[in-house]
Amino acid sequence: LGLAAPFFSVFMLQHLNLSYTTISLFTAVNMIASIVGYRVWAGPIDRFGGKPVLQLLLGPYAAVPLLWVFIGPDTYWLIPVAFTVGGFVGAGVGIGITPLMFDLLPQGSKKPLYLAVWSATVSLIYGLGPLLGSFLSRILADVHIEVLATTVKPIQIIFFCSAVAGIVPMLLLPAVRDNSVITPCSLLRQMSTGN
Repeated sequence: LGLAAPFFSVFMLQHLNLSYTTISLFTAVNMIASIVGYRVWAGPIDRFGGKPVLQLLLGPYAAVPLLWVFIGPDTYWLIPVAFTVGGFVGAGVGIGITPLMFDLLPQGSKKPLYLAVWSATVSLIYGLGPLLGSFLSRILADVHIEVLATTVKPIQIIFFCSAVAGIVPMLLLPAVRDNSVITPCSLLRQMSTGN
């Protein structure tokens, strides 16, 4: 998401001509959805572990930038939908990663080193996302694609690339070992019955 997220505001300002006030309201929707998401996902993650929650949420999380491909002047009502899904699902992804990381850490004196390397790596990669997006925006500056009688702008191609990149964690997650023994379907059943 680091590839696309910095460009959401740019897209709203330059291509949709939305006001700063409107963008701030949409951002508030994202923050409220995140707060609700932290509340909803914390319990299942504490009880069942991070991996089943991540298996459930990584698909919708990858789809958030894909929603932005379809946002235009006539469909800007999709913005609060994208921000709501992104905030709610992103909260679960954000807190779901932590227990997996702690399960994988070696015990003993190397633990702080691994934590430092993990933190530095995540920060570096998240920082490289906007740089890559900027590079792509220059390369794609003159590219316009017609899809269903709609012109897809270069920035929307970046959103599409971000959604495609979101598939990678879904493919890698099954190889990550964890202590949970519940499947995403079982997790949904447990949550739907109030457990």
